[in-house]
Amino acid sequence: MSHAVIVEEQVVAVVESEGDRPVEIIVEGVRVIERTSGGDAFDFVQSTPSTTWTIAHNRGVYLTPRTFTVGGVEMIGATQHLSNNVVVVSFLLPVTGFARLA
Repeated sequence: MSHAVIVEEQVVAVVESEGDRPVEIIVEGVRVIERTSGGDAFDFVQSTPSTTWTIAHNRGVYLTPRTFTVGGVEMIGATQHLSNNVVVVSFLLPVTGFARLA
């Protein structure tokens, strides 16, 4: 099974997996674990600096994002749920990194 992590309509990384086996994705030094089953956490990579990260996870529930720098340091941003499928995280300065939603 093939999966892609998409950021701002750009394919950042494409990986291959089999069944529900966890897959490791390396993007600009960021280590993201993606799982293929629907009940696991959703990971998002923001590869271009932005003050606003719009995360469409399409899980149908309100997920809580934890955001991290490329180096893995947790960041705090203002969170707004646009729907039960989309969450926006805003920062004071443009940043890159990744988010884990659970």
